[in-house]
Amino acid sequence: MGKTLKVNRYSAGPENSFFILRIVNIVAMIVFQIGTPTLIIAKFGISGYGIWVFSLSIVCILNLCDFGLFNSVVNDVIALRTQGGNQRAESLLKALWSFILLVGFLLILLAQVFDFFVSLDANMDKLITTLAVAAILQIFIRLNEAISRAYLKVSGFAVLVVSYIFESFLLIIGIMYNLELWGLASLLIYSRILFVFFGFYINRHHVSIISLLEIKIHDMSYFLRNNIRKGIGFLALPIGYLLLFDISNIILGTLVSKEFVGELSLLRISTGIIRQFSSAVLASYSPVLSEAIFSMDWKILKKIQARMRLTLIVTISFICALLMISSNLIVDWYFQDAETLSVSIFVIYIFCTVIDIPWVYRATFLFSANLHEGIAIRFLLSSFLALVVVYFLGPLLGLIGVAIAFCVQDVVLTRYAFKKSSILLHSCAINSRGVRDE
Repeated sequence: MGKTLKVNRYSAGPENSFFILRIVNIVAMIVFQIGTPTLIIAKFGISGYGIWVFSLSIVCILNLCDFGLFNSVVNDVIALRTQGGNQRAESLLKALWSFILLVGFLLILLAQVFDFFVSLDANMDKLITTLAVAAILQIFIRLNEAISRAYLKVSGFAVLVVSYIFESFLLIIGIMYNLELWGLASLLIYSRILFVFFGFYINRHHVSIISLLEIKIHDMSYFLRNNIRKGIGFLALPIGYLLLFDISNIILGTLVSKEFVGELSLLRISTGIIRQFSSAVLASYSPVLSEAIFSMDWKILKKIQARMRLTLIVTISFICALLMISSNLIVDWYFQDAETLSVSIFVIYIFCTVIDIPWVYRATFLFSANLHEGIAIRFLLSSFLALVVVYFLGPLLGLIGVAIAFCVQDVVLTRYAFKKSSILLHSCAINSRGVRDE
């Protein structure tokens, strides 16, 4: 009974703070994702922007080096806290920090080895290596955000948002001062070093430098045995998106042109606003959703589900209507340097973005409960299938072919996500009744 009261006390608050902060982040992303590409294109041309996107796509694989552990550990920490295991929860976070610290150190060494031995183009090598180090530093900023989220605090995400806004301003300033592309990437490194230390400072009560030195071998062994498998399940999502977006960029940049990749990137940025807002809603509710599921509080779970659904429908309907109304303006202004984009293609990509929201919404319940392996495997396989479609239809049909590839995944995943999440919710309802009857 005491645990249920604990959930009721905060379940109606943290998601609002997370959501408001995520809206701030999305607004900043919209401003900078429109402004930064425009400035890069103005200085380096659409081909230069294509090289920037192409290089980012290559190093984005480093985002997978958290091994999916952030989300799985956050869920485990929330579960432990509902059961009164605060000491075990903190040991878990210490082991996570130590593991990522070791991985980050090894990755930076590998980046330097790449710069020394691999030779593509002098400027491209320098750009890729610099972006790689920046990507590794971003892992630590996300780690600090995950630690804060495990305690239902927004401070870590606030650091993540501020770091994004700060580095975006630095990029704009760098472009105005005529820095080369690798110079712009260097600005990302300086900014992220600052915010890694700042994030470590705000989480010092949960994970300190001294506590990291006290980590024991058996604690690390226990951490790896109990979290790697769940983490790899979470890793399927970023790997799938890596295939859909970054690997497809590499394929299309090779088979078609860098200009085509630049145009596709502009299209994804503009219609991706829908996905960003839906992700903001679902990610904001995810921590309290995990708390309600692990506590078997059906009444709170139903309330969270209703609020998630309503917020999602209202938010996405508004964004879609806004994009449709301003479609001509967006195409004429934002896509003015692109040769193959049109209003009809823009509308098609809006539709392709919207139809994946229902299964992502239902899959959120599975991911919040660490019951994600089935949907993760299917997501990864469907992403491979979509990539195959991109390979054949992208060069043949252009942007329409890429759109068709995106829709393949939704056909595969929707039925499974609805079926499994319904089983989970039904189980929570039954167990909750059993607890009340006792």
